[in-house]
Amino acid sequence: MLAELRSGSPDAVRALYAGYGPGIFGFVFRRTGDAELSREIVQDVMTSVWRSAPRFDASRGSFRAWIFEIARNATTDAGRRAAARPRVVAEIVPDIAADASDEVESFLRTTLIRTALERLPREHRDVLDLVYFRQLTVTEAAARLRIPEGTVKSRCFYAMKNLRTAFRELGVVTGDL
Repeated sequence: MLAELRSGSPDAVRALYAGYGPGIFGFVFRRTGDAELSREIVQDVMTSVWRSAPRFDASRGSFRAWIFEIARNATTDAGRRAAARPRVVAEIVPDIAADASDEVESFLRTTLIRTALERLPREHRDVLDLVYFRQLTVTEAAARLRIPEGTVKSRCFYAMKNLRTAFRELGVVTGDL
């Protein structure tokens, strides 16, 4: 699996998620008690493993131990962030029987979207974050960014255009998302 991860194979990511995802989720959930946060941490862990696979050193320990060390660090970091910025979270019962293939597809979709967004200029990401992800109106986004409403609209237009280009460069048909 490690060789496939190092090559960037999507099948290796699916196998990684299927093989380690449930165990890491359980590990993280026992520490956080929050299913939603645990799912986010698992996605972050899988992304870290995927990106860091070329740097894995088998002489320092097993692949499994390395993954769980990343999970432990991610959980600790999430706890520190939560302590710094407490948030109100509804109690969520974990859905342990969730279909692994849905989780894998969700992970891959999220990773692709993040990768595409990272290719955009900062001002485009900021506008998309406010208007599309946080669902602010153009007027609210303009006020928050301290720019004219027309600039927000223009940036949204060009951001979406550049996002479609980024998806095409990544080999993704935007209808698939």
